[in-house]
Amino acid sequence: MHFWHPAKKLLQREPGRLQAVDVQQLKELFAHSKALKTMHEMRVELNTIWDRSSDTREQLVQKLQDWCARAEQSGILALQEFAFRLRSYA
Repeated sequence: MHFWHPAKKLLQREPGRLQAVDVQQLKELFAHSKALKTMHEMRVELNTIWDRSSDTREQLVQKLQDWCARAEQSGILALQEFAFRLRSYA
């Protein structure tokens, strides 16, 4: 697929740094791949969890456990494998 390289860069950017044209390109990409949309949303969510320095350790652990459970239930192999690796660090 010739669009993958530019799309990969868009997927790696922080959502707050995307311009309107970038957001539109992502919407078009996600319209073709629900799995890719799910993976992107979960990546953004995981970044948000990491950035919550005001949460207690217990709150962060609970949020990570919830995230891992949803990743494991997603049916997306890459998310399932990542959740497994993440749990192995606990």
